[in-house]
Amino acid sequence: MKKVLLYTLAVIFILGLIGACFGESETETTNNGTSDSAVATTEEEKKDEPKSKWEYSESVDEMTDKKSYLAYIVSENEVDFEFPYNGGSNLLLYLRNDPQYGQNIYIKITKGQFNMDLIDGQTIKVRFDEDQAFNVKCNGPSDHSMDVLFLNGYKKVVDRLKTAKTMKVSVEFFNEGTRTFTFDVANLKWEH
Repeated sequence: MKKVLLYTLAVIFILGLIGACFGESETETTNNGTSDSAVATTEEEKKDEPKSKWEYSESVDEMTDKKSYLAYIVSENEVDFEFPYNGGSNLLLYLRNDPQYGQNIYIKITKGQFNMDLIDGQTIKVRFDEDQAFNVKCNGPSDHSMDVLFLNGYKKVVDRLKTAKTMKVSVEFFNEGTRTFTFDVANLKWEH
């Protein structure tokens, strides 16, 4: 009985030492080497910044060492198409600045295809906030994908994106008619 009691006390003592060594301190270091207080400050700063639904990325071309920049946003709504594209589709809006391809704005449907007959020279409707809708001419990609459309008028659209809160896009789909997508485009940070 005394041995069991001694072993139990020894285990409790060792666990207490381990807990004291590895327990929480006032500024515990996280996996990336920052302290909790630094993380809290960063989170507070983010709270002060306006929320944005834009995602950003950049990459470097291995052959030229030149940078490409990309920003994209996913539509707030999704639409339902018939088989084989059923199950809900979103529209993605991309801004791209690439040394090889230049500055582009394009849209991509997650499931579905744009009207095949209208790809090159297709006109879509775009509306920012409560302004009047206007037409934007589009062209298909060089690989003839049916799920991507490049918008003409890069500067006009990007300038408006920087000040708008919402953007609506109406586009025609193969055997599905015209559908409208809404984007929460507020707080775009794009200087490329």
